[in-house]
Amino acid sequence: ALEARSRSSVGLPVERLPASALSVALLPGCVGERGEISIFDGKRDNALAAVTCFRPDTPFGVVLLSLESDRPSALRAVDPAATSASAACGELWKLSVLQAIAEPASLAARCGVKVELSFHARGARLAATGGASRVGPLLLALLASAAEEKGSAAVPPDASLEMAAVKRSATASVRALRSRLGAAADRRIAAIDEASASGVRSEAAAFWRSVRGAQLLLAGSFSRADSDALVDGVRRTLLPMLPPP
Repeated sequence: ALEARSRSSVGLPVERLPASALSVALLPGCVGERGEISIFDGKRDNALAAVTCFRPDTPFGVVLLSLESDRPSALRAVDPAATSASAACGELWKLSVLQAIAEPASLAARCGVKVELSFHARGARLAATGGASRVGPLLLALLASAAEEKGSAAVPPDASLEMAAVKRSATASVRALRSRLGAAADRRIAAIDEASASGVRSEAAAFWRSVRGAQLLLAGSFSRADSDALVDGVRRTLLPMLPPP
């Protein structure tokens, strides 16, 4: 079920598509007062938990694509060594996907557009925020990078400079969390160092096999043409990879 509710007095339309593994919420334009839009029955621990919407001075947009999967949370139930290896490969895959779109993402960042790919207990989230006319193409580039060949196309070869770069970045991220991770940090760093390109590709493929559905949220000052192009692009890329409804 997909539900959109606003705490302001202004109702916002939601497009309910025919039965599909992909649900889309379109929130065209922003309300005149600051308000909160809760997705998925208002449960705040979900992937698209809340979006604060207000009327900006310039056209602004938020695009969130949530991929539903039990794999990230299921990894917590297996033995620590397996969790470290899978988590390391998942992190390296995420960084490889972002590295693959580094050029367009860097250009977009100069215009104030931010892009994100992250894992959470309910799956993964792809997001882009910034100028409404720019976030759609960047989100589609991120999705294409993550989805091509079930995620394996973005993974660089073992001996490449690109793989060395993503390993350095992943190691730095773990070290920054050492106080929270404790002894697990050393296991995670060792797993990153030992990870191979084939292992990263296998983890990406395992994640995509576990994806059971998706939700796309568009909120902000989108033109009809921009929102249609984004929804159609996500549908073309994602639906062949999702289970039937």
